[in-house]
Amino acid sequence: AGSSTGYFYPQYVGSGFKTVAAAWDRTFAIKTDGSLWAWGSAPLGDGTNQNSSVPKLIGTGFTMVAPGGNHAIAVKTDGSVWVWGLNGSGQLGDGLKGIDSLVPKRITLP
Repeated sequence: AGSSTGYFYPQYVGSGFKTVAAAWDRTFAIKTDGSLWAWGSAPLGDGTNQNSSVPKLIGTGFTMVAPGGNHAIAVKTDGSVWVWGLNGSGQLGDGLKGIDSLVPKRITLP
């Protein structure tokens, strides 16, 4: 971990994870304490547009995450829905088509 070298066998990235989800070139994982971590290609949800070869903390209180092509959606322990990433087609569901979000933001579902 921490290298841009490609691997064809499992690499250790940490412990205490309860769930992992990946899409294309990004990976998200939630630890047993509810903290959400991400690594791979941006946008990861850390407030930057930088790729990361090591896990970066995105937030706390999460129970589920589902990555899309260049966006992600997650659910917190209180049932609230959070989204971030590119929004060119309105995929964040926030009504702001074309306005991306580099950090998780809460959306209200009908």
